[in-house]
Amino acid sequence: MSAYQIPTRPVRTEWIISRPAFRNGVEDVRAGRAPRFDEFSDDGWSYERGRLFAVLAPISMPLKIDGKCNPKAVHLYEAAVRRGYIQP
Repeated sequence: MSAYQIPTRPVRTEWIISRPAFRNGVEDVRAGRAPRFDEFSDDGWSYERGRLFAVLAPISMPLKIDGKCNPKAVHLYEAAVRRGYIQP
């Protein structure tokens, strides 16, 4: 492990999609806004994952339905991870 690498742990897809930084990343891409990486330095991974997901997901795909993670969004995110488009 590099001196700059932080320890990682597995998390559920629903946890990732529920992160405010993930949602902001998706919203920024969908709105055509420039990246705001410095604003999400405390949760930069979630923000970047959200930006990547927004490039793959249809713009009409909601992240949540009735307060719960959209199963189609979860499925698409997991497929993107398996294909190496998004890092786990």
